[in-house]
Amino acid sequence: MNYRRGVILALFLILLAPQAANADGKAFGGKFPHFKTLHEKEQVAVIAHQDGIQKMMLAVNIAMASDESGLWILPIPAAATDVEIDLLDSFPRFQGDDPRHVDIDYHTAFLLMRIPQVWPLFFDAIFSPNFLGVDLQIHAKAQKWGIHSEVIETESKEALLSHIHSEGIELASKELDSFDPYFNGDFSFVATWIESISMLKEKFPESTRSLHEGRWPSLMVTFPTKRAFYPMLASRWEPEEKDHYGSLEIQLAVVGHVTPVVIESSTTDYSTSFQHQIQSEWPKGCPEAFIEGLPTQDIRFSAAWIFVYPEYIDSDIWFEPYHPPGMDLAIRMWKLVNWLVHPVSLVLFYGLFSCLCAAITGWTLFGRSRRMALTGLWNFTTIVGLGFALKFQGLPDDIAKKFLLRFTLIFVFGTYLIQLGLWWLIETLAGVGA
Repeated sequence: MNYRRGVILALFLILLAPQAANADGKAFGGKFPHFKTLHEKEQVAVIAHQDGIQKMMLAVNIAMASDESGLWILPIPAAATDVEIDLLDSFPRFQGDDPRHVDIDYHTAFLLMRIPQVWPLFFDAIFSPNFLGVDLQIHAKAQKWGIHSEVIETESKEALLSHIHSEGIELASKELDSFDPYFNGDFSFVATWIESISMLKEKFPESTRSLHEGRWPSLMVTFPTKRAFYPMLASRWEPEEKDHYGSLEIQLAVVGHVTPVVIESSTTDYSTSFQHQIQSEWPKGCPEAFIEGLPTQDIRFSAAWIFVYPEYIDSDIWFEPYHPPGMDLAIRMWKLVNWLVHPVSLVLFYGLFSCLCAAITGWTLFGRSRRMALTGLWNFTTIVGLGFALKFQGLPDDIAKKFLLRFTLIFVFGTYLIQLGLWWLIETLAGVGA
């Protein structure tokens, strides 16, 4: 599939708690085969939307303590015949900063990025629908590493529940109540469950650690949709003790700069934080099929954190493109500062500015500057080395001391003024409209 410009890439990045099985949508687990809703604390996904097509990578958490299996059901706003699924054996991690609020020494955040590799593993999906009955059809299947995933078409909760029971999974009807709005013909479902936890843990021994450490199984779903979509409503559940379970946290990073157009709740018990950011490059080894047609450098995205009590969720989330005021200027300043703090640029600046300060000092003391400018290069050996250089030139001790003192004052205050000027440019000019 050829992906061109106009991309919205949403990256849902959350470290999974060891006891929480998260593949987005709604998670079920327990002692096989008796499953019930898992009380999720966090959710994880990576979404790319462009030209009416969305790709979504879902992290499968297999660190489920003593549980033997898990089930995830994800509603998809597309016909089942248009939905494709792939299995991957890793999950990417992205980082970035708001270029409108950078600091002079922020470059370390861009130079030191810990991002795991992503290796795509493809399989032949079954595209011929498997007719299980009038009310339910299977349009695609994937099986790998003890994970089973399939695309389901149905408008009946009873038919979906019956199919789950036919796979040997016992689930009460009330556990699917949050899916009632999706049984309308406009949605299909992707159901994923673990058939062999031992096989999966043998393939992914890192599963006992957090998500960003090592390889991690994930499911990639591709489907058509006009706007980027996240099925938040499917995560609704009614806990018996709200204070015990707490709120659900969803963390997003959206490349292409977007804004949520639907974040609604029946109460005020939720909060959001949204930031527009930029990242230098893609994680090393990110699948070409996933990032085809996307920018290779200076990747724009938006980071969002949503905290909501699951029982108050009454809406999904959709995203539309958004151009933050002042962002273009901010990114130009971000690139400028990145260049300035590059090691080579810093060495050149240090040498040239030392020569300039030495020239100014020589001109104010002796009325000559050209010869003293080259003396400034000795500042690479610290102020002590510069002092020895002045002594080798035969300057009297009192004159050399005056030179060192004046040079130091000019150098220190000069660099401070340059830093202050950069700060003003970044925070004032690049921050306009932030």
